[in-house]
Amino acid sequence: MAIGDSIKREGAVKPSSIEKDVFEQAVWANRTVVIPLNMTRRWENNASGQPIYEGYSPKGSAEGDEAWLLFKNTYDSDSYITKSEVAYGSWTLRSSAVYG
Repeated sequence: MAIGDSIKREGAVKPSSIEKDVFEQAVWANRTVVIPLNMTRRWENNASGQPIYEGYSPKGSAEGDEAWLLFKNTYDSDSYITKSEVAYGSWTLRSSAVYG
């Protein structure tokens, strides 16, 4: 039985919305991304100030090094992120990286 199922258990706590969002039902696993705070971080924003591209690399990496974890964000008409895709590559070539 899964956490939060309909069976009543003494002391059982239903999962929060955050716990539900990170749990991948198909493979019975949690999705976790850990980005250490000591990494170099870069953003490229659109005209509204929302981040289109986000990049993280080990400190000391150059923008042209193939050491960047890249995110490309897509927004809906209400300015909410609807998709965040990931790629690996250089910050200088972020727009041509293959995201998935």
